[in-house]
Amino acid sequence: LSSSNAEIVRIGFGGGRYTYSTLDHRWPVQHIIKHGSKKYRGYNKVYTRDLKEGMVIPLCRNELLGIKNDNFTEEEGFFCGYFFGDGWLSVRKTGELAGGLVFGKGEYYLAERILRFINTRKHRPSSITAGKHGELYIQFGDQKLLNWLRAKFGFRGKDSLPKCVFTAGDEFLKGFIDGIYSADGHVKKQDGSVTLTTSREKVAVDMAKLLSFCGIPTTILKTITKNTIFPNGKHYNKEYESYRIRSSVGPFRKVFGGLSHTDKNNRIQEANPSREIRGISIKEIRLCGNTPVWDIRVKHKEHVFPSQWVYTGNCGEQELPPNGVCTLGSINLGNFYIGCDHHSSCIDMIDWKRLASVVHTTVRFLDNTIDVNHYPIEA
Repeated sequence: LSSSNAEIVRIGFGGGRYTYSTLDHRWPVQHIIKHGSKKYRGYNKVYTRDLKEGMVIPLCRNELLGIKNDNFTEEEGFFCGYFFGDGWLSVRKTGELAGGLVFGKGEYYLAERILRFINTRKHRPSSITAGKHGELYIQFGDQKLLNWLRAKFGFRGKDSLPKCVFTAGDEFLKGFIDGIYSADGHVKKQDGSVTLTTSREKVAVDMAKLLSFCGIPTTILKTITKNTIFPNGKHYNKEYESYRIRSSVGPFRKVFGGLSHTDKNNRIQEANPSREIRGISIKEIRLCGNTPVWDIRVKHKEHVFPSQWVYTGNCGEQELPPNGVCTLGSINLGNFYIGCDHHSSCIDMIDWKRLASVVHTTVRFLDNTIDVNHYPIEA
């Protein structure tokens, strides 16, 4: 616990994307370094209290979360994702559970894969049946299996993603994304987009957060439709909300590779990715009350960690090993600045050769200091 009553700021990035922070937390903020005719992207750490609208925070890298969890497998993730997308879990009047999945025409290979997963976990095998329009169904009522699914994945309906998705590890996450996008995803080669549609706002936000943790920028688009005529020919005088989670095929392909759905995977591999986005700008900063807060620190070579939507700074200094001692050294960079005039770039007026020599010598001295230093705490 860092504070029992810290003042909290809401930082908004537009499109329903926002996060919260204390005033004393630090963020990596993008700045541009000019070197002659070239421009380079750099980052400074800025306290929340000093953030301003328009500042750009870097997006997370295109990589999985780095979580290893031997209790969940990629195949379990695939089933969980497909089931969440095109499956159902209901309670009969008797109190017993019932479940099933639906597949489109030409998706028999996906139905067979799901069927193998189900039948290896129940005594009486289920089968694939065809509907009158060519759709495929798998239905099952094995109570032991259904209770296992609820306990294992936390299925409680479709109002929010199963909680295990955020903690079950990289292999499960890859399978989950493969399953849910194979079931409900849409890929457009023309604009290089990958889209998932849901009628539930919380699912859209959770999916967008999940993808952003992996460095995949997303946009949530809300649509309201009226006077909808359903496939059964019935008409209901209601408004229906839908949410599209749209992301670029480039980062999606980098992180997840592709999909098990053959047609969608072909489009992912053939699509031309749009221009890569490196950061998003702050649209809103406002105080929003006080609350208890905790410090978070993870191992990362840039001393940051992926939060929802963007990278943020660790809450403390670089961690020490067990019984480690903080041995520090400093270099005054001002001593290496040799002047600047309007005819040259300021970055060229640093004595880089001398700085490199001093850094090399300083590292050598600090390394020797570690060898001879006194450790006040016994190992």
